Amino acid sequence: MDKISVIIPIFKVEKYLDKCVESVVNQTYKNLEIILVDDGSPDNCPKMCDDWAKKDKRIKVIHKENGGLSSARNAGLDIMKGDYVMFLDSDDYVDVCICEKLLNLIYSYNTPMAICSALTFYENKKIKHNIENVVVKFYNETEAIDQIYKQTIECIMTACLKLYDANLLKDIRYPIGKLHEDEFVFHKILFKAKTFVHTSEKLYYYLKRTGSITGTQSEKHIKDSLEAFKYRFEFLNENFPKNSNRNNLWYLSALRNVFIHKNWASKKLKKEIFREYKNLYKKTQKKSFKEKIFYIFPNTTSFAVKILKRR
Repeated sequence: MDKISVIIPIFKVEKYLDKCVESVVNQTYKNLEIILVDDGSPDNCPKMCDDWAKKDKRIKVIHKENGGLSSARNAGLDIMKGDYVMFLDSDDYVDVCICEKLLNLIYSYNTPMAICSALTFYENKKIKHNIENVVVKFYNETEAIDQIYKQTIECIMTACLKLYDANLLKDIRYPIGKLHEDEFVFHKILFKAKTFVHTSEKLYYYLKRTGSITGTQSEKHIKDSLEAFKYRFEFLNENFPKNSNRNNLWYLSALRNVFIHKNWASKKLKKEIFREYKNLYKKTQKKSFKEKIFYIFPNTTSFAVKILKRR
């Protein structure tokens, strides 16, 4: 019977931790290794982790100095023994059937990765469960790689919501000190996986709360996301050199979205983004492609006009 390692990084979440861990402990699939990574949390979380380990022998606790989300995930990956691995943020929780259902999908479709959907809820607000028809879709190699470009699946680039064959993460670690750490990594996982299966069933409960990393914005968020996008752009050019026009299109779109929607960016940073966009646009050879980049996102017409005037 295959073992699933569930890695939970923990920092200043004592209000949410019990519900998170409880949702894993009560899984219908029992062969679990539950790794609680106390990332130097200054509150009551370290003791709570130890208390949980006393209650359930499947739980392992790592106490470490604070190093951020990537560092905590990596610490879990370094010691995990499971055949499959799942990440769970410690202020979220999961359906009690998530492990069983995702593993069964992996078996049924003979693929190394299964992805579910998420139900987003807000603190102190009632969760709305909408009854929907569950749709399961298998993505072949071409369709899987397409997700690097299109990202039509919600939260496709995040580490959570997924069950991975452990071999996919054997040589992959998250970048220390970076925000948007998932954006640096997931395209490499997709490239290794080649195929995956996705279910529309909402098995992951994602809490949006004030003060969380994803809810806080700063110029570092923008700089790290831009670095991740450039890193992915270089990866695409290295592994799919024949798709250079498509690679350019993806990167131009990413740059433009950051330029337009991140209003808190400094003028200096916006100039740098604009310059990067303009230089890449000039390097694009095919006229049909140059025309295409302006109608992919209709709400960016004004930006397109600026480019056309300055080229």
